[in-house]
Amino acid sequence: MKVFAYSFFALLAALASSSSAMPGGFTEEGSVLADSLAFPGEVFVITSDQLKDYTINGVEDILDLLPGVTYWRRGPAGSPAGFSVDGRSWKGITFLVNGHPFTDPYSDLPLLRFATLSRLKQVEVVYSGSLSLAPYGSSGCVVNLVMEEGGREGPMAEAGFTNGRGNRRSRRIWFSTPRSSVDVTAAYDEYLQDASESVVSEPDYLVGQYDTRSFMTDLRLLPYSAGELFLHLHRFEDTYRGTMNSPLLPGYSFSGEDVRYSGFDARLRYRKGGLTLSAGQMLVEMKRNSVTTSGLSIDGGAGWRLQVGGLEFVSFADARRSLFENRISGEYFNPCIDEARGGVTTAWGKAGGLRWRFGIFAGLHSEADAWAGAEAGVSRGRESGFYQRLIVARRPRIPSAEELTQPDIETMVDGAPFRSAGSGSLDTECSDEASLGAGLAGRLAIDLFARRERRMVVLVGDSPAVRVSGGEGDVFGT
Repeated sequence: MKVFAYSFFALLAALASSSSAMPGGFTEEGSVLADSLAFPGEVFVITSDQLKDYTINGVEDILDLLPGVTYWRRGPAGSPAGFSVDGRSWKGITFLVNGHPFTDPYSDLPLLRFATLSRLKQVEVVYSGSLSLAPYGSSGCVVNLVMEEGGREGPMAEAGFTNGRGNRRSRRIWFSTPRSSVDVTAAYDEYLQDASESVVSEPDYLVGQYDTRSFMTDLRLLPYSAGELFLHLHRFEDTYRGTMNSPLLPGYSFSGEDVRYSGFDARLRYRKGGLTLSAGQMLVEMKRNSVTTSGLSIDGGAGWRLQVGGLEFVSFADARRSLFENRISGEYFNPCIDEARGGVTTAWGKAGGLRWRFGIFAGLHSEADAWAGAEAGVSRGRESGFYQRLIVARRPRIPSAEELTQPDIETMVDGAPFRSAGSGSLDTECSDEASLGAGLAGRLAIDLFARRERRMVVLVGDSPAVRVSGGEGDVFGT
């Protein structure tokens, strides 16, 4: 793992969001709503004040409260998990923190348990999966956690703990200096859970024991005429005992498989007016008995906003390199993936009246080649009153590094050996869709959607089962 022993800062990407207020939008830092692009009813929001009425040990407890969101996990509470919105695919980059992906670079699985909820301001569900709102999202779904950035009016410190079902518990503390031209914030979150005897075939086998630790610090500089400079550092790790692959078969189990995740996320952002530049890296490592995956993503980019007459233009461009050092079932492989993407969206109209939105997006991928997507939408009304909304789109989903680069290996799945392999010839998945929505005063809403999903990645064959771009289907729902 020497390639990751000295991880470094390099140019990273970011999505642009202007700090100035826009008509019909919000001004929360890191929010996909911080612009005038979101249509009424397109995004569901729940705030930290609303969550105070619930016991929130981790992100899973928040997902339970989000309408239209379902999730699964690989084992008991605390295991790696994924989620779906309105029946969309759970694959792809679906989990964002302040607009940036917070996922494992190899599998694209969301890193739910490492989010520093002590600084949470609100949670946003983007039902449309629109790249106009979340350029790092996919054709699946997007949940964005908005974390508070910078200090407050005075020096502040908060501490708290929770204890919930299954003896799941959390400890949280944060501190910030007064809001000024220079302010500093630090936060520490810890989540714990006791093990339980939950395997029938091995009654003495303990599963579900985990301890997750996350430390975050922010530095924000606000010189009066030079814009804003923001530095974010986030270190996280956990240990976990008991997974979906243990025990193997009755009488053949091993007592305790310790799984350890660890990682480091660093981001540097500069913002002035409608221009945003950012740089950063994310390192994620996972170690277990027969599997070690290490992924380092480095990316950089820019976003900008421009208004010409009654038209508003929002655009982004970024590039990313992902480096891996993996060992699975004795097989070593070290793929490298390069990708770039960009897009521009234009919107016009006024809040509460007739509003239009049109966007085009494209990208290049060293394994999945080129891709393109587009969307067009129209809405009328306000979310606080009566509104109508129509969106038609073609949304892409780039296969994960795991789907593209995994060699022919044998692993244990549900207690039985299973051979599978990735494929570098996979195409970008495509979802052609239309949605029609209406709502009244935030109390009543109905959404109808239809999707034609093509080039879906599926497993074909046996020993090994190989991933191919051959799945397709139609999805209708309300």
